[in-house]
Amino acid sequence: MNKSTGTFLTILAIIVVLFFVVSWMMPTPIDWKPSYNTKDKVPLGLYVLDQEIDSLFKRPVQKIKKPVAEYLNDSIGNDSNRYNENILYINRYLDWDEKDTDKVLRFVKEGNTAFISAGSFSEGLLDSIHAQVNNTPARLNDWSSMDTSLTIRLYDSCDFFTQITENKGILGSYFTRYDTTNSLALGYLKSDRQDEVNFIRTALGKGYIFIHLEPAVFTNYFILQNQYYHYAEQALSAIPASQQIFWCLNDQTSKVISDSPLRFIKSQPPLLWAWYLTLACMLLFVIFNVRRSQRVIPILPAPANTSVEFAKTIGNLYFLEGDIRNVMNKKIVYLMERIRSEFHVETDILDNKFVHSLQAKSGKDPKVIERMIFLVNKHKDTDYHCSVDDLKRLNTAVEFFLNNH
Repeated sequence: MNKSTGTFLTILAIIVVLFFVVSWMMPTPIDWKPSYNTKDKVPLGLYVLDQEIDSLFKRPVQKIKKPVAEYLNDSIGNDSNRYNENILYINRYLDWDEKDTDKVLRFVKEGNTAFISAGSFSEGLLDSIHAQVNNTPARLNDWSSMDTSLTIRLYDSCDFFTQITENKGILGSYFTRYDTTNSLALGYLKSDRQDEVNFIRTALGKGYIFIHLEPAVFTNYFILQNQYYHYAEQALSAIPASQQIFWCLNDQTSKVISDSPLRFIKSQPPLLWAWYLTLACMLLFVIFNVRRSQRVIPILPAPANTSVEFAKTIGNLYFLEGDIRNVMNKKIVYLMERIRSEFHVETDILDNKFVHSLQAKSGKDPKVIERMIFLVNKHKDTDYHCSVDDLKRLNTAVEFFLNNH
């Protein structure tokens, strides 16, 4: 082993050891991206609620994994005969379309309830209960960058822990308008100016619809952090205890899969370390060999273009032989091939229709085209002794057509 190889291996070993030490000591960053997936254990996932929801309500909760309108259509019996039931929905956004919204509103009006907690709502649902919501776009799109803490609390609650003060997850949304004659305020956002309502119950027909604007309070972080789970308990206790609860989880129950092409390697620590080690070795190899001397590459002369000389030779051969008709025939064949390949015009019949089509696609002077086609047809249709002048006229017409722009 020579000195340079030993130095290389020593540096490689030091870099690998340092890499392992730094990676081991570096804390894993917390993913604050809101997922609202029941399989996700990140702070803003619903894994804990999914595991504890039956004990939270002290009765089984049926989980629906299809669109709400499809569920109401497929349920046993007609949905107009359904009573004393509650639809629960918790997500970052309310993704119901017009059909879903109409089905749920009809479901509520016929004597049932719906508890909806989301960060933003469709205009159709808000218009149906005569309400309007003020959202904070920065918090809705990137909670992790917020430093200001917000406080939310439930009305008429003696439990101190039903108040939440946090700078992560809380949106700070509130109702700027709602129907006070048919609605009851159940929760609010504390602010310097005045308390803003962020949780209401609105009467619709024979039933009620609950609209809650802070879905993060039901996620893993808030159920496990401090005593914040009391807020979630008190908020959900607004649902009548006698009602059967159906939790709508369409597209919220799939296994969380990374979008990275290296997701499998990253999921297996031994493979991940092997991947990092491979990258480090490749980098060192490039660094140590970047100045390596290379073999001289000989300069090869470019191949000579003899096409012009060949064409002149063939032309002289035909001229010396005196076969003018043969030369004109080949000139016409060459012209027809150029027309087919460049202008995509069929050359079977050279009539007025052909002239019109060629003029439309080439944009050339129609008189030039007519003159050229006349000479071509004259040569093809008549058997006469071709002279050099005939060849010159045909060649001039063809070259003028092809080269005139």
